[in-house]
Order: sequence, then structure tokens, then C-alpha cells
Amino acid sequence: MHDCPRLSYLLELGEFAPTGPVLLAHSLAALDGGPLAAPGHDRAVDALLRALGETARSAGARVWGVANAPADRLGGRLMGQGYATAHITTSYRCATDVPSVHEYWAFAEGHRRRKLARERRIAGRDHTVLDEPADPDTLVRLVHSLLRDRDTPTDVLPDPFLRAMRTRLAPFERSITAADRAGETVGVFAGWQFGPVWSMWLAGLDTGRLPSFVPYRAMAGRLVESAVTTDVTTVDLGRSNGMEKRKLGAHPVPLHLALRTADRREQAALHASCLRLEQRCQGPEEQLDMTRRCC
Repeated sequence: MHDCPRLSYLLELGEFAPTGPVLLAHSLAALDGGPLAAPGHDRAVDALLRALGETARSAGARVWGVANAPADRLGGRLMGQGYATAHITTSYRCATDVPSVHEYWAFAEGHRRRKLARERRIAGRDHTVLDEPADPDTLVRLVHSLLRDRDTPTDVLPDPFLRAMRTRLAPFERSITAADRAGETVGVFAGWQFGPVWSMWLAGLDTGRLPSFVPYRAMAGRLVESAVTTDVTTVDLGRSNGMEKRKLGAHPVPLHLALRTADRREQAALHASCLRLEQRCQGPEEQLDMTRRCC
């Protein structure tokens, strides 16, 4: 990247200005335990990280790295290889390895369970939730509709990328959609399952007809309960809107930006920059999710 609004914002916060372009992979969470490396295949992850550095050097990028790497054994592997890291955002995950749907919802007090059930009924009154993907045209239209509504440039998720991702990851797709009474798709949670992890990567909404994500509760409840009844042990609901996701039993998981350079002096500057970045990003999780423009 020579010019990226999100990366520029990160570098501005961290007070670091690399000379030349940056090669940034989004997202290593998809690499480790995703379509490129099966869970637990550390040698494959090491090979891909090594290739990332080689590609950066051959392309003239002085700095390379990954965004949204989860703070687990993968985060430790990156730090062990010398990457400078910063906790810049948070994802929310539900543990669905429980015997039954009833036991899953047992985490909530009785009145909260009744309230959630009532909200789901209201949310689903005018919409039907379906365990099926949206067609490519509808997926692009709804995702871009939601991006524009949030004042986010659509080139963050361009049309060709969305279509290519859907085509190439088709064997893993597990999406949830919401249709109105006429059968037209008005909302989508685009997700993919890799092993026991079901990740909801994208959301789309017909914002011209719905002022907010009205069918959210019905869709989110459906996907969590679907996971409980299958071999899925974790549902990753993605970033932002942490308050709502906590109501579904989700817990926060830190996500890191990890950067590396071949120059030892610049690497020291990267570590200092990531420390400043992390300090400036700290605060209440929901506040971070709503106010930051970073990756």
C-alpha cells in the first residue's frame, strides 16, 4: 500500500512514518485455521509468514505485517518472530460447545432471557431468517449499502473482492440471511466455517428500507443456536457493537496489528510506535469499536 486511509490513521497515531510502501495482510485470522492453513498446522503458518516477508522485500516494501491477528498462540508466534504488535481492536466470540441450546442461554438471568426472546420475536415478526447465502449481486449491494450508511468508502470492500471471496470460499460458506414478507433479501450475515470455528466476516443491510439492523436479534440468535446443534465450538461475531454481542453470550478477544521490517533500527522504531498506538487506542471496548477508524 502506498495510500490507505486506515493504515495512515494507524501510523499517524503511532507516530511512525515508514519510507516506502507497506505490505499488509488482512487478516491472519483467516490464514491460521482458515482456508490457507488448517488449525494446528504451524509449519504452514511459518511458511506463509516467511513468504510474506520475502514478497515484501522483492516488492520494495520496507515494512510488512498482518492486521487483526487474534491474541492467542498465533499472537505469541508473531511476537516470537520479532513482530512489533499493538492491540488495536476487539472481536467477540461465543463458545458453543455445550450440550443443548437451553444450557447455552443459561448464562443469562431469567428476565434477560425472556427479554431477549421477546426482542427476537419482535425482530422476526416481519422478517424470515434463512440458513442460506445471498446471491453475489445481493451480497455486494447489501454490504455496500451498510458501508455507505456508516460513511465508509465502498472501495474498502470492492465489488471484485467480494465476488472473488464468495467464489473461492464457497465450500466453507455458512451465511445467514433475512427476507421480508415478499421474500426479498434485506439483510445478510456472510460467514464461513473452518473446522470448529464459524466466523461471521461481513454484514449487509438494505438501509434504504431499514433504518437500523432490525432483524439483528433474530439472525444472531439463529446462528448461535445453529452452532450449538452442530460440531461448531466457536462463533466469531466480528468487531464492533460489543454491547449487543455480550447479550448473546459473546466474550471479547483482542486483535493485534503486527508489523516487521528487515532494518533493525526501524524495527526498534516499530516497537515504540506500536506501544504508543496501543496506549492511544485503550479505553472502554464499546467506545473503541465505535470511534476508531483503523483496521
